[in-house]
Amino acid sequence: MELVPNTSGSITMVGKTVDSFEIDGRTLPMPVHIRHAKMAGAIFFCSAAAAVRALDGTPFKPLKIGGRALALLACIQYIDGDLDSYDEFGVELVVRGPDGKIGAFTLDLPVTASFTRSAGRAVWGLPKFVVDGAIVAEKRQTRFELTDGDEFIMSGSIAGRIPVPGRFSASMSGWSVGLEGANSGAVLQTPSRLRLSGVHFSLGGNRIALGQHPMAVAARSLGMSGRPFCTITAQHMEAEIGGPVAQ
Repeated sequence: MELVPNTSGSITMVGKTVDSFEIDGRTLPMPVHIRHAKMAGAIFFCSAAAAVRALDGTPFKPLKIGGRALALLACIQYIDGDLDSYDEFGVELVVRGPDGKIGAFTLDLPVTASFTRSAGRAVWGLPKFVVDGAIVAEKRQTRFELTDGDEFIMSGSIAGRIPVPGRFSASMSGWSVGLEGANSGAVLQTPSRLRLSGVHFSLGGNRIALGQHPMAVAARSLGMSGRPFCTITAQHMEAEIGGPVAQ
């Protein structure tokens, strides 16, 4: 699969983006719009040394708070969006990029559909791979399970017990290193904007079982078998995900 920008620019040019890409015979416009999704996330304090090891070979440094790093476990059920419908499971670290800007670096991002796998790897440099998995998003709890072929990766639940009224918006940056195609090897920064409603929050609220798959080993090293600092669920998420900009 080859990444084909639909303009004369190249996403590896500093400060430049393109308007759309051809992915598996389809045109993917930038920014990508997510019109409806359900999400759940857990935030963990983890060993700074473990975070440094996980980032070895990248230009990123973990953000430290009180000598510890921040790791994120995210489960998102995409229902309506430009990347189709699928489930996604992410293990991430909060990092500082080469310019010092804070963002999230994704260590593993398994998904349940092939088109988003192709787009994620080729456009944004995200380590997506296809798994068998399912997310059941209830009002205050999200249950999940995923396997890679016959190998168990993880299962569990993320709960938010305290309702938080209103709608919330946030702008975020994602950091990555290009994996293939025109952006291979480039340090990429991706802007995104999220809008959440139907939010529930909790201190703790997480239960997870981990196997021996490399993703599970990475999650365990970042403290994800223990109690999280906090958890959040949202019954409705909208997002705009921009094209990556090489730094």
